[in-house]
Amino acid sequence: HALILGVLSEILQMIIIIIIAKPYEAAVELVKIIWVPMVLFNPIGIAVFVALIDGIYKDQEKEAAIQTQLALNIAEKCLPYLRKGLTDVTEIQHVAGIILKMADVEAVAITDKEKILAHAGIGEDHHRSGDRILTNFTKEVIESGNMAIAKIKEDIGCKDETCKLKSAVIVPLLKKREVIGALKLYKNIEYGISDVDIILAQGLAKLFSTQLELAEMDYQIKLREKAELKALQSQINPHFL
Repeated sequence: HALILGVLSEILQMIIIIIIAKPYEAAVELVKIIWVPMVLFNPIGIAVFVALIDGIYKDQEKEAAIQTQLALNIAEKCLPYLRKGLTDVTEIQHVAGIILKMADVEAVAITDKEKILAHAGIGEDHHRSGDRILTNFTKEVIESGNMAIAKIKEDIGCKDETCKLKSAVIVPLLKKREVIGALKLYKNIEYGISDVDIILAQGLAKLFSTQLELAEMDYQIKLREKAELKALQSQINPHFL
C-alpha cells in the first residue's frame, strides 16, 4: 500500500510540475530527467520505511505476548505460596526466589506497607527481610498506589554506597483496591528498566493481587465455618448432657 501510494503521489507531482512550471518545454524536460528516480526510488524508500515501522510494532507485540506468558508461568508457580497472603515470610521468600529465577532481573523484593518481606538476588546482604522500608521511592508507591520507575541509583535511595542495584520498577500490590505492599524488580545498570520489564511487573502485580484477594476470601470462609461449628457445638452439648 505504501509503495502504490508513493507511486501515485509522485506521478501527481510530475503532472503538477508540467501544469504549473513555466516555460512548459523546460518543465517537460525536467520531468523527463527526474521521473524515474522520483516515481521508482522514492516509493520504494517509503515502503521500506513503513515496513520497518510495522516490524518494530510487531516485535513489540510479540515481546509483550512473551512477557504476558512469562507472568502467567511465574504466577502459576507462585500462587501456592500466596494462599496465606503476605503473613508468612517464608512463603513470600519462595515467591521472590521464583521470580528471580525465571525473570531477566538481578533482584526481586516484596514488601508490605511497612517492612521488607523478602529480597532475593543482588543486595540481599543489606536489603534484609524484616527491615523497615527506608526509601521514599517505595513509600510514595505505597501511599499513592501508582507504579514508579527508578531510572538511576539515586532514585532507588539505598543508603549502602556499595549497592549494585541501579534501576528498578516498583508496582503496588492491592487487596480490595487498598495497597497492602509492593513488588520491586531491580536491574544492575542505570536506565535498565525496559518496557518489557514494566509489562512483566504490572502483570505479576495484578495476578498476585487477585490471588491475595482470593486468599482473604478463603480465610474469611474458614472463619465463618469455624464460627458456625462452634455455634452448633454450643447447641449440641447441652442436649448431650
